[in-house]
Amino acid sequence: MLSIGSWDDGHTIVDRTIVYRNVDSWFTPLVTNLIGAHYSSAALGDVDQDGDLDLLLCGRTNANQDTTCLYRNNNPRHNTAPLPPTNVALAWVDGALQVDWCAGSDAETPAAGLSYNLRLDLLGTSRSLDSGMADAESGRRLLPTLGNAFQASSKTLRQPFLSVPILPQESRIVVAGVQAIDQGWASSVFARDTLVMNPEIEYLELRNAGGMRSEDLLSWSQRYADSLLCYEVQLAANPAFSLILGESRIEMDYAATRDVFLSVPLASLDGFAQLEANQVYYWRVRPVYADDRRATVFSATPGCFTFVASPAAPQHLCIAATGTTATLSWDAVTGGLVYYVVYTATDATTPFPAGWQAQTPTFQTGWTDAQATQARKFYRVQAVLLTE
Repeated sequence: MLSIGSWDDGHTIVDRTIVYRNVDSWFTPLVTNLIGAHYSSAALGDVDQDGDLDLLLCGRTNANQDTTCLYRNNNPRHNTAPLPPTNVALAWVDGALQVDWCAGSDAETPAAGLSYNLRLDLLGTSRSLDSGMADAESGRRLLPTLGNAFQASSKTLRQPFLSVPILPQESRIVVAGVQAIDQGWASSVFARDTLVMNPEIEYLELRNAGGMRSEDLLSWSQRYADSLLCYEVQLAANPAFSLILGESRIEMDYAATRDVFLSVPLASLDGFAQLEANQVYYWRVRPVYADDRRATVFSATPGCFTFVASPAAPQHLCIAATGTTATLSWDAVTGGLVYYVVYTATDATTPFPAGWQAQTPTFQTGWTDAQATQARKFYRVQAVLLTE
């Protein structure tokens, strides 16, 4: 026990600070040479982390001088950390978390003198719902005080976040940790239990063609777009995704947040350059929500496609204009049986191919536009393998 204050013997008032030791239910002075103070305050804590309590003392001395002293405990006998509680059980009861545990033990502090500290984490995130002011791995406390569960063996917690709706591909798994704290403020590691809030995860729908060219689109359904930060898309060479070719971060385009499906060209994904013709590849999506408490998982069933290498672009495109007629010609593309598609637009900056008008395909290396009436018109020619 620590006693700090003023003592009046009937003649003089003396400031005293004394540390008492409880021996056989009697308090015996143990340390009496500490500076005395009034208007004082004191705190115990393991400043040098050597396993015993040090003392911080501040106040006003008999000489009316303000003082602050830090006393280091050099007692060779150190306090040992308690053992953690056992049988930690976590359950969801009537809209609240119920955490139960059995008592821990300690070499110096009786079981009845232990207090308990609780922390709550969300698996898959760096966020903690309640850190308990203690390190998650070592259990070292950041406060020299009783645990937040005091000396109870159970605690009911109402966390508002856990009651909000669960979004697609969100995996909400709560981890409860309980540690024992002895009378010397030493703490055990955490004993833990987990609770899966949504055993059935809702997955986004993936869409793609069986044979994919570079310009073809990978699409997936999107919901709650206003809650999204981005999507992560992985491209892999096997369905187990142990051979990942690339991972792309698709930022949200808020102009398209009302679209039922979001699409990106295959060629825009990281890892596309590693694709080989006629080989099978896999892709999957994970939404990343703006609220970083929402841990998400990748698609359970990935999309699958065979990569079809696009032929080379036609070379030496020439245009001859006569009146309102434009005649196009280009060199034939070798390396397979191909046909050609001519695209037209009145604005060269229009996104391709969505904003360009596709004309009737042809096997010829020329094409005539009899309606070139605009002041400016732009043309693009694409070669397409016949097998596609």
